[in-house]
Amino acid sequence: MTITEQIYPEKHEKWLSDDDYLWRYIPLRTLFFHLAGNIFIPSAEKLRQADPFEGAFPVASSWFNSAVEHHYGSNEANLDEWLYQRRCNGNERKLMDQNKGQEAFANHKAHILMTHYFEFIRNTRYAWCWFLGSESAAMWSVYGNQGVAIATTVGRIRQIFVKADRNATYGQILYVEVCQGQVIGLNPGESEHQQFILQPHFMKRKEYASEREVRFIGYGSENQKKGGIVLKGIDPNDWIQQIKFWPKLTCSEEAALSTAIKKAAPNIQCFKSDLLTSQDDSVYDENGVEAAMAETDEKSWAENSDGIPSFLKRHEC
Repeated sequence: MTITEQIYPEKHEKWLSDDDYLWRYIPLRTLFFHLAGNIFIPSAEKLRQADPFEGAFPVASSWFNSAVEHHYGSNEANLDEWLYQRRCNGNERKLMDQNKGQEAFANHKAHILMTHYFEFIRNTRYAWCWFLGSESAAMWSVYGNQGVAIATTVGRIRQIFVKADRNATYGQILYVEVCQGQVIGLNPGESEHQQFILQPHFMKRKEYASEREVRFIGYGSENQKKGGIVLKGIDPNDWIQQIKFWPKLTCSEEAALSTAIKKAAPNIQCFKSDLLTSQDDSVYDENGVEAAMAETDEKSWAENSDGIPSFLKRHEC
């Protein structure tokens, strides 16, 4: 049975309803990848190419040990043994064996196991990032330049994982501050925050707080070569509610893009965003004035009725 669950309890202020609106700003090549029924979700490790803090926040070994004990309970010893046998290299195992039982070495051993734990987590957790709320001018500038914005709901995205028969956890990001090797805003004494110690892919630096990010984390085997998983055969009509085009598209570009999208997904609303467009620009495009003026200019050029000296219109030897 496929399970999709939130990281926050239902009465929490960050609980998401299935009707909450989400946005994702993507390039055109990604849009047509989606329209063909495909979804690529990168691993947390791949996201580190853009942000080195992804899934790798500095956490004290004592915090980690406490969180492991709280979350894994009786399986804690099995986890340590698996990390030792399957994730540590020969030199690390030898070092731990030589210092077994030495209290001074305990923190170092915990650090080795913790490092390999997070390496495993980053390579087996796949993060699909969305933005909560209304359309954003800032998101257009950072992520959607000359692309599109896809709008959907939490419930529609959740159902994708159900249809793909893939377990997922989702929720709003916890934004924290990193200062001199310490994480400020994460309290290991709170049970609510302990889950973030073991799931650092649900944390980001506070510099990104304006994005109001929501993440859906899928689980799967390590795939370092591709850096992600691909969900196939996902009907775009099932999850894409509307598509907004980059606000600076011309009228003809908007028409061409709409035609192409309607062939693949006729039930999806698509139109140009007016978020960054002035009223004058809107009238200019909608009435086709731009195209008409271009034709008039071309005719005047050809007939030499534009007042430009004819010798400037071509190179004469």
